[in-house]
Amino acid sequence: MHRPIFILVPVDYMAVTAKTLAAVSVSKEVVLSACKGRDLGAINTLLGMWVDRDRAASTLTLSFPGVTAALLEQFGMGAARPNKLPMAVKTPLMRTGEQLLEDSTRYSDLVGSFLYLSTTT
Repeated sequence: MHRPIFILVPVDYMAVTAKTLAAVSVSKEVVLSACKGRDLGAINTLLGMWVDRDRAASTLTLSFPGVTAALLEQFGMGAARPNKLPMAVKTPLMRTGEQLLEDSTRYSDLVGSFLYLSTTT
């Protein structure tokens, strides 16, 4: 017996995942023998996420490029590029007493949106 086996059925398709490929194959056979459908092979997208599996390296990478780009555009950061070190190391931080953000609600919305994106992906 193979455990655990996870079967996700979002709307009109299903995704099966398990520890072994044999368990996935058996699960698909059982479901397809009981329900009309067809095997589309390895998954590439799931609920809008891109799925990239590298079995040799034992890695699974999920990304949401469309949602990420839309959020960057929404917050006026469409031209933003990643930076591994956005601030010099050991920069002293201090309060100046001035309000650096005109509207802190917008910043909170941005941080909340990216936190949601990171936790759902």
